[in-house]
Amino acid sequence: MTRKERFLFVLPPALASGLMLTAAFPSPGLSWLAWVALVPLLFALRDLSPRWSFAAGFLTGWTHFLTLGYWLIPTIMVYGGVPLAPALTFYLGLGACLAVYIGLFALLVSWVRGKPGLCLAAVPVIWVGVEYLRSHLFTGLPWELLGYSQYRHLCLIQVADIAGVYGLSFIIVLVNAAVTGLLLWLCKRPWRGVAMTGRTAVLLAVVALMLASGVCWYGWYRVRTVDQVLAGAPGRTIAVVQGNIDQAQKWDAAFQLATVKKHLLLAMETVPRDPDLIVMPETALPFYFFYEEALTDMVCRVVRQTGTFFLAGAPAFERTPADIRYFNSAFLINPGGEVVGRYDKTHLVPFGEYVPFGRYLPFIEKLVAGVGDFTAGTAGQVLFMNGTRLGVQICYEIIFPDICRRMVTNGADMIINITNDAWYGKSSAPYQHFSMTVLRAVENRRSLVRAANTGISGFIDPAGRIRGATGIFVEDAPVYAVPIMTGGTIYNRTGDLFAKSCVILLLFVILQRYVENIRKKRTKKK
Repeated sequence: MTRKERFLFVLPPALASGLMLTAAFPSPGLSWLAWVALVPLLFALRDLSPRWSFAAGFLTGWTHFLTLGYWLIPTIMVYGGVPLAPALTFYLGLGACLAVYIGLFALLVSWVRGKPGLCLAAVPVIWVGVEYLRSHLFTGLPWELLGYSQYRHLCLIQVADIAGVYGLSFIIVLVNAAVTGLLLWLCKRPWRGVAMTGRTAVLLAVVALMLASGVCWYGWYRVRTVDQVLAGAPGRTIAVVQGNIDQAQKWDAAFQLATVKKHLLLAMETVPRDPDLIVMPETALPFYFFYEEALTDMVCRVVRQTGTFFLAGAPAFERTPADIRYFNSAFLINPGGEVVGRYDKTHLVPFGEYVPFGRYLPFIEKLVAGVGDFTAGTAGQVLFMNGTRLGVQICYEIIFPDICRRMVTNGADMIINITNDAWYGKSSAPYQHFSMTVLRAVENRRSLVRAANTGISGFIDPAGRIRGATGIFVEDAPVYAVPIMTGGTIYNRTGDLFAKSCVILLLFVILQRYVENIRKKRTKKK
């Protein structure tokens, strides 16, 4: 084949896999597509060279990430003040960077040597290993890993308390590999020159089916046992405030007082239901707490009137002899109007809350309005509220499993996520963001409370059930009796041990290929 013919050969399956991957996530949320989304790509890899395998994977990834994150362009243009051309360049560049990971996955799949069944069995190991790398390299961006597509399937997601979201990704990709094996056998197509026998194809399918069935059975069992514990568990009544403040007004001084008043009025509406804690979203108070005395006094006066604890997002700063450090923070205020705890966001958004290599890129502006770069807080910190320990996570920190796990390891009885998704408009982004919070509750068996400036606020129980979720771009203040579940999980104790094991196996594949190349070179010399 010529280069053009080869490109035309890999383009349709790459596009098909990329689009199906995106369709499995919100919105539209056709989660069943995840179980076959990689089949076109894998089928195409059967006889591609490593170079063309990477190209096919890259095209799949680029299609997927560009269609999944389409909402980035209006976000950058509207709130970053960036013209279309540079916004489009950033969007395409970010999509390309993420696509490299799926390109790497396809390349490694093409490197595996052995019988077809063994090669296809290695596919989920490689996928999980690459997902783990994407979650950690260059600050990491684990946005919508494959396992998150199943967040509404209660029995399936329970395996997360053992292997995290990566365990779910593994099962999904194993099924994709098994379907590919059956397709190779039925279409009489070899895998890298070796015929796929009916026995091997059926055996791989049976193993995948048994493992998926085992995960479902485990999920059914765990839901029952968790529900039994929750039936006798103590609880806390929590109110969340969704103020629905337009992002264009949030940092406008002309709307500052109105913004604060709206949040406080919504908080007052929950008082008849006697909440133990009222949670306001990220930067619900768009001023420096304590520094701006009039607004601070207003908030503390309302807190004293309600007679309950408040958790509210607000910026903070600290003066040092050298400079001033700024923080994206959450303040815990007791019924007496006193601040009894502060959590500072630990995982900051690149180009949103700080500029990576800022001294070398002075021409790049941050998307977030305000003063200089934010400073990261202390990882794993918990706040103490009248006998209950709160693990607070701000905005997209919730998509990083280890941040949440550390808090629970440090004694957090409840997870609270405060965020502001107004940036994304009426797009699929708020739904994508919310889908990932469900797995944090299951992984750690903790109730999760979420307060968003706009959509989606709500409550998730330790089994992963979504309770009382709000719509987007509406004012709301739901109240829910949140069960307090203690104790640990295998995942909470071991972390991403399963995913790390896959990375080690992935490195073994690379080493195997390296040794093979050395042997070939030595043979040629002889």
